[in-house]
Amino acid sequence: MADDSLQTTISAFADKLGKAAEGLLTVKVRTLLGNQALAMNASEDGVIDVPQGTEGAFSACNMATGDIIACFSDKVASADQIKQLHDEAVKLGTETFRKNVELLTKVLMELIDKQRTGG
Repeated sequence: MADDSLQTTISAFADKLGKAAEGLLTVKVRTLLGNQALAMNASEDGVIDVPQGTEGAFSACNMATGDIIACFSDKVASADQIKQLHDEAVKLGTETFRKNVELLTKVLMELIDKQRTGG
């Protein structure tokens, strides 16, 4: 009976992880330059209504394929400090992604081991 419950938990976790991974393989970093009104305009899910003329940078790093898309507005492209800030955010985002995948893998493997050993 306990094995069935653990198996159900593992299956449910694996299903949820698979669905989440479909949309989470790409780390997206946006660096926008604006005033406090721009920051206050961000919704809880990270969607921002960006006013026309806002300067910024966008990078998307596909963690499965290694493909990277990077776009910079003219003013950001010529501002070394802003580009460095954006690049550091991309590095942090990809490192965080990798650490989260490692943690999820560890948890999943522990669940599988418990199921195998009957614990």
